[in-house]
Order: sequence, then C-alpha cells, then structure tokens
Amino acid sequence: MARPSKPYFSTEKKKWLVTIKGKRIDLGRDEEKAMKKFHRLMSAEEEIGGEIVNLYRFSQVYLSWLKKNRKEATYLKVRRSLKSFIEHVGKRLYVASLRGHHITKWLEANPGWQSPTTQNINVRCVNEMLNWGVAEGYFDKNPIRYYKKPAERTRDAYYSNEQCSELLAAVKKMRGDVGVLVEFLLETGSRPQEVRLMQGRHLKDDTCFIPAEEGKMGQERTIYPNNKALAILRAQREKRETDNEYLFLNDHGKMFTKDTIINAFKRAEKTIGWKARSYDLRHTWCTNALMDGLDCTAVVQLMGHKDPEMVMKVYSKLQKNPGFLREQANRVRNVSPQVPEESQSSA
Repeated sequence: MARPSKPYFSTEKKKWLVTIKGKRIDLGRDEEKAMKKFHRLMSAEEEIGGEIVNLYRFSQVYLSWLKKNRKEATYLKVRRSLKSFIEHVGKRLYVASLRGHHITKWLEANPGWQSPTTQNINVRCVNEMLNWGVAEGYFDKNPIRYYKKPAERTRDAYYSNEQCSELLAAVKKMRGDVGVLVEFLLETGSRPQEVRLMQGRHLKDDTCFIPAEEGKMGQERTIYPNNKALAILRAQREKRETDNEYLFLNDHGKMFTKDTIINAFKRAEKTIGWKARSYDLRHTWCTNALMDGLDCTAVVQLMGHKDPEMVMKVYSKLQKNPGFLREQANRVRNVSPQVPEESQSSA
C-alpha cells in the first residue's frame, strides 16, 4: 500500500511542497496556508488534476489540437482570445487556481470589448478549452463552469423590399460580379462564404451541391436555387472556361474574399446612405420566407441548418414588420363571437 502524501519544506526552494500522483505541487512559503491548501487538495481530489496542470502549457496543447482539427479561421480566432487571456492572468497560473474573477478582470482590462457579444465570444473560447480538457482527461472539472457569460446579442437585421432594391442598384454599378453575387444572395438566402467559393463543378442540374470537405463545419450543403438564381448560376458558368473556376469574380478577375465583399458593401453605403452587410441578406431572406408562408421545416432545410432553433431565434425578424403581425393576429380563427338570442332579448 502506497504511503500517503505529506507536505515537506524544501530548504533549497524555501517553500512547502507535496508530491501527489507523481507530480510536485507548490504549497507556498507560509506553513499555515500550505497546510490548508494541502488538506483542501486531499479532501477534494478532483482538483488535484487541475492543480498540476499549468494553464499556459495546457493552452498550447489545446491550440495544437485545434489547428489540426478545425479550420484555420477558427484556430486563429481562438488563439487570439487565449493569447490575450494568458497575457492577462500570467503563465504561472494553474487550472485549479482559475476563478471567475480572473475572467471578469480580463474583460474589464479590454475596454474595446464593449459589445456583450464580443465579450461572450472571448469567454466562450476559454470555456470551450477547459471543457475540452475535462473531456480529454487532463483534469476533472472546469473551474469556471458556472461563470455567467455576458448575454450574446442577436443583430436585428432585416431589409425592406425598397432597401434591397437600393442596395442592388448600388452594387450593380460596380465592376466585377458584385451585382450578380448580391442578387444571388437575395434570391437564395445562402451564406456569403458559400457563394464566393462556388465553382462550376458544384452546379448539378438544378441544384448546387457542396461536398463535406468544402462545407461549413465539414458538412455537406445542397442549395436549391429558385428559377432566377438558377439562371444566374448557369450564366456565370457559361463565362468560365472550366468547371474548376469560381463563378463569381471581383473587379480584378479573382475570387471574392471576405474583405473584398465587405469593401464592396462599404462602397455601396456611400450611395444608399445606410449600413449594409452581406450576411443580413440571409436574415432578410429567412424572414421573407416565413412571411410568405413557407413551412419552418422547409426554411431550415433551404438555409442548411440542422434544426429550427437558429431560424426562429436569429433569422426571424418578424417584429420588424408590425403590419404583418397585425394581419396574422386578425387571421386567428377570424370568427366574431355570436351573441345568443336570449341575451339579445333580455338586453
């Protein structure tokens, strides 16, 4: 039977230490505090794993896994958040010593993150790393699992028919395929990323099929364009020499990037006088589809989602059209209550 671990004072390091599970743990220089920490560890063994895992070194292990298993954009976003967090708390902090106040002070130290959504995203990056550590067995619990993240705000983005016409007129004056790209987004509600990467080989008869290795989160995606959108795809394909060329090209004859689309919309803003974003066209399409009576399940499938929750919470902007809601309220049964004849005579 193994001997129980006992704290000991190192004259060389001038601090109290204890060896648990083959790992040496620093208990500090003060004897009373060292004994309290030792007893806390022994009475709550689930913390021992976290006590011996250095947060900085663990973050490097997690980022290494993330780089191999997630898209580069995801890896870079998470690395940026974790780098900021580690720089704030320091490289010597251990997982078990991490507390909610570390997160709170980190957010306060970044006044540029005024948006609750930005704060939520950064906290989520740290939380997901720790949850991954628990799942992989590096330690037994996430020390900030009960931390309440700032509520993420959904952008209330819906463009009226008049606004869509204004935007489309503005981008059609630009060089390149900006106009037809925006028109395709308006007609299908597709993700801008899906459209800018679309090639002739993706067009299969009257649908557009994106294989799993090219789709979002490694998932297949089938886009069902309406007649107008299908005509756009076929016309764009006719312009290309091979099916391996991108269907939509910028004014330099190259593939659209995220930045070139953003810049195109910024140029359009100078003409239309209001802020427009490409992803808002997806929100607008969804809201219009629901108002036009499309079944929610069909809308979910057409947008490439797994379940209706995202559609109902994020994309449905029916509150932006009170006239439509009033019309729907009047449709409920649409029957006026009949007053019994006896009540009329007694009145």
